[in-house]
Amino acid sequence: MKIGEIKGNNESLARLQALHREKKVVPFIGAGFSKDICPGWEGFLENFYKTVKGDGMESNDIAAFEELRKSADDNRYEAMAQILLQCAEHLGFKQEMEKAFKKNVIAEKEKKFRLLNNVFPCLKITTNYDSLIEDNHRLNIDTIRGNRRDDLKKALNLEVDNTLIKIHGCLRDASTFILTQAQYDTHYGDNGSIDETLPLPNFLIDLFTNRHLLFIGCSLLTDRWLKLLDRRNNIPKHFAILKPKKDKNEQIKFTTHLSRHMITPIWIKDYSQIEEILALLSPAEQQPQLPTHNITFVGRREHLDNMENLITQKGQTGQVQVITGRLFNLEGAGGIGKTTLAIEAANRFQSHFPDGVIGPIRADEHSPQSFAVHLSRLLNDPRPEPPNNETAQQTITHLLKHKQALIILDNAVTWTDLQYMIPSHTQSTILLTTRDRDMADHLRLRHQHLAIEKISLEIFTKSETIALFQTMLGNKYSESHHDLYLEIARSLGFLPIALRQAISLILFGPHYSPKELRDKLASDKRLDLLRQGQALDQTSDNRPIEAIFDLSSTLLTDDLIQTLQYLATCAPGPIPLDFLQQLTQNPDIRHHLEQLHTLSWCQRQETQSQRTYQIHQLVRELIRQRYDNPFAQNFLNLVNTIFTDEDTHFTRKDTLLPQLEEAFTIAQQTKSPLLKDWVYDLYDFCEYRGHGDIFIRICQTAEKIFPSDKKFLPAAYAHQALILKAWGRLDEAMELYEKTITIMKELGNRAGLATCYGNQALILKAWGRLDEAMALHKKEEEIE
Repeated sequence: MKIGEIKGNNESLARLQALHREKKVVPFIGAGFSKDICPGWEGFLENFYKTVKGDGMESNDIAAFEELRKSADDNRYEAMAQILLQCAEHLGFKQEMEKAFKKNVIAEKEKKFRLLNNVFPCLKITTNYDSLIEDNHRLNIDTIRGNRRDDLKKALNLEVDNTLIKIHGCLRDASTFILTQAQYDTHYGDNGSIDETLPLPNFLIDLFTNRHLLFIGCSLLTDRWLKLLDRRNNIPKHFAILKPKKDKNEQIKFTTHLSRHMITPIWIKDYSQIEEILALLSPAEQQPQLPTHNITFVGRREHLDNMENLITQKGQTGQVQVITGRLFNLEGAGGIGKTTLAIEAANRFQSHFPDGVIGPIRADEHSPQSFAVHLSRLLNDPRPEPPNNETAQQTITHLLKHKQALIILDNAVTWTDLQYMIPSHTQSTILLTTRDRDMADHLRLRHQHLAIEKISLEIFTKSETIALFQTMLGNKYSESHHDLYLEIARSLGFLPIALRQAISLILFGPHYSPKELRDKLASDKRLDLLRQGQALDQTSDNRPIEAIFDLSSTLLTDDLIQTLQYLATCAPGPIPLDFLQQLTQNPDIRHHLEQLHTLSWCQRQETQSQRTYQIHQLVRELIRQRYDNPFAQNFLNLVNTIFTDEDTHFTRKDTLLPQLEEAFTIAQQTKSPLLKDWVYDLYDFCEYRGHGDIFIRICQTAEKIFPSDKKFLPAAYAHQALILKAWGRLDEAMELYEKTITIMKELGNRAGLATCYGNQALILKAWGRLDEAMALHKKEEEIE
């Protein structure tokens, strides 16, 4: 049975189509839309109840749950969820939610989601917890939770492209869930009543009275938000795609119920017909939507100008000509902004490509065969899966040979697969993002018909950093905080994605001031702090901040992970290759370091004719969280050997000063007795090379760790006093000599006592207190 053959559907569909052409319709999506992939809410509660019941659920809770199952109470599901959540907190309710609702759209089901996003490119509303709508085709959909009043109003009034409002929360943040009776009361009003002053009901009233809703997959029976329609007069017509009731009397009752709420039904035989209705609202299969990164874009001006100059050329007539067969290889570390730059370029240069923009498509999630199938669907030219890589490339070439499109291939990992995903001939331009610094060279050898341009992205400059703060903070930006902004950026290594997360901590809860944020980044675990930021919620990449660095990558072998651990242990600062070779005693360490450099896991540079390597400090912290630094003691021993070896030249020690700093931190944490050796052995180096500050810190730390070592403390005091005296801080030097004198008297060390008197006399002489100086010299002579 076709949709139009059901009585009344033709007229209802005609009205819906007319309103949709005027862009007055907003979809309101319920659980039925995802039912063929995810369980319904009732089914989920039933399944989880069996788990909890079998784990020793209290008898009174079982009785209460069973009673609710039998009742016809409109709010029974809220109460059932309340009982389960209270009983099963230790089982991990959120984990069970993820098992049920964190699903991927399989190929056979994706058309419905693609149609939904094509037909309704702006505002969409859902009560679903799953992320099927957001994840379909990697569209960059901005999800807004139901407790953000200003964001809800903005989304409704501005109708920004690709906005999805999840009024009952989203799976990635359990704190936003609205599923228990207590949570519904908080967001809608106590005891099942509706408080229209609360953000969510207030927004829904605005929505129901100023838009025409198309309810898809909603039961429209007991939903608490449905009560808002009962209270309104002169509301516009709404529509709902529904299955008729089997019983005639129930159907009449249901139709009356819908009419009372000003809802016009569009009857379907089964949920598969939802696709047909969406197709009717779409006059033709649309080209893939222009991608958007939905984040503040700053900087990268030089790269964009270079790309545009190469993409276009102007003849004498001034007409723009598209240069065919070009590939831009955007390479750089995770979180550096490769995908953001690619999408920004696509938006700016779209007018140069008659066949539009295709993507971004995640290259790492496709084989050449699956990519060929996916591309054929995007271009509305469906083809069967090719049997092998070569045939897949032939299919891709056929699809793109005469296309003048801009194609974004995101996150390419291995060139061995990618080489077959590039067409042999094309008039299109490809934007490729990768961490592999050798990718462009591999492709250049394989695809000589393409003009390949390598673009290496680096961390933000200071000016780009300030521009990002200015743009994101808006009227909250303060020029007086300029230096604080740079300190924040410096602590995050000027990594763009980390900066956005940090700035969001100023903008949104907990609303840190720049000074508070600077201090917390210095004292707290930075990754844990960044994870609280909300900037990632506005992008297609909603993973935790550490996933940006993708340490689970299959490319990271055990040897490479071990090398990363060595780098993390030796950080901060660039680490000389020969030092790492000494530390690891691994003849292949250079090879592993070069592999990490190729994969953008560490930077490589030449420092004073010495090759050095360095990983980003956030990656370093992540490695330290994941692993226990098993090489720390080896590292500490090597630093001690180098710095206490009298035959090691001072200039060599200078180059390893960052490693001494790191070794000092480890020694301090482990209360290593090596600290005492350094007080004896590092004085000459630190004094003559101007590193007195670190020497004093070593002395002060050793004093705290070994406060009762009376033989060691005089040496620590005396060496510190000499440095302080050289700095002109004579009062502090004099205090240390007094401490030394006290210990020397206790030990009966007359020679040491005489030396202290002599040193104090020199300070008194410098102050012009000659009589006191002479008195101390006499004491010194008497002891000698």
